[in-house]
Amino acid sequence: MADRELELNSISRYSKSSPQFVLEEHGHCEVPAGCGGVVLRWRNPRGGIPLQIWLYTTGTAEFYLDGTHPPSGRPLVSYAEHVFALRLSGFDSRQALLMLAAIYDKAGMRNVGLSHTTVNLVRILSAPDGSWKYSLVEPQDDAWMQSGFDDSAWKLMILKPLPRHTKWGREWYRFERLQELGAKGLGIEGPGETVWVRKVFSLKEPES
Repeated sequence: MADRELELNSISRYSKSSPQFVLEEHGHCEVPAGCGGVVLRWRNPRGGIPLQIWLYTTGTAEFYLDGTHPPSGRPLVSYAEHVFALRLSGFDSRQALLMLAAIYDKAGMRNVGLSHTTVNLVRILSAPDGSWKYSLVEPQDDAWMQSGFDDSAWKLMILKPLPRHTKWGREWYRFERLQELGAKGLGIEGPGETVWVRKVFSLKEPES
């Protein structure tokens, strides 16, 4: 009996390591544990990567990842083709409508510790590179939020001046952080009241 109890309570039984899974240690005030707390999560590295999404928009915005609202600011995104989609209204079309950065940076993670990983860096940034498209005509259904949608008739977003900001608060912090990451302010040509925006991107599974 004594030997069996000793085996059940051995330190090695509780060691946190696995060659098949990544252990994430989430700290700081962004987790339910609160400031000073920590949350641990096992993740299959072949299931995707947690992209940290930074988004700034003017006016009123609805943001989607593959047709649904992301469950958090760092959703787990699979290795496949995906779509960022936004519906924007109430904006000043003379200025930039949005800035976005979706980042996975193992070296630059501030509040997340990893046991190991197979991907080092992913950076998806708003830029006038022809991959950010918009329409001023309301789509017929939700297919525009998905991969495979024909957006050949949609227009390309262009570089627009950034709005001025008061230097305080969460909006300012997000605004500044996006500029640090290299995101550009994108807008549309001419006036508009409501605009639908698409950005298609792919995550490639790392080689074994």
